Amino acid sequence: TSCGCTSVSMVYKEVEGPLFAMAGHGTNNPANWQVVIPAGEKAQLKVYYDPDVHQDFRGAATREVYVYSNDPIDFEKKIVIELNQVD
Repeated sequence: TSCGCTSVSMVYKEVEGPLFAMAGHGTNNPANWQVVIPAGEKAQLKVYYDPDVHQDFRGAATREVYVYSNDPIDFEKKIVIELNQVD
């Protein structure tokens, strides 16, 4: 993820995988975790935002989540999350 306030997990066949977050922000991302999603199948990303990381911030923010695959051509996808932190 692009910020320590954002983490993400993947849900496949109703099983939620481990949380991943920005490296170096006090979290240890799972090493070597993977899930095989056959062609034509779908999975869901769950993105979590922790407003307490930026307690004094108010307003619009953009965060990014990166998903990597074994596709030799299109191996990285960037998902952009837009939010408005009010309280």
